Amino acid sequence: MAETYVNTGNANFTAVVLGVLKDSAGRTIDVLAATIIPSPNANVTAFLVFRLYPPGSYTMTVFATTTQHVPVSPAVVATVSV
Repeated sequence: MAETYVNTGNANFTAVVLGVLKDSAGRTIDVLAATIIPSPNANVTAFLVFRLYPPGSYTMTVFATTTQHVPVSPAVVATVSV
């Protein structure tokens, strides 16, 4: 899964993008992570790499925070089919 973020600020910062993968019963089955360092006024894409999961429908909540735990994006929920 790829998520693009825009740094509208005037300085670089390091952020951690997290994806929480849940099965159809709502159980967390994995947490995926990527680190990004967006330059000022630039886009950057974070790639969350999936492992092999059993066939089915999953939901993933994706969000990003700075390394100081300040949110840099709203949480987005996506449906993932394997």
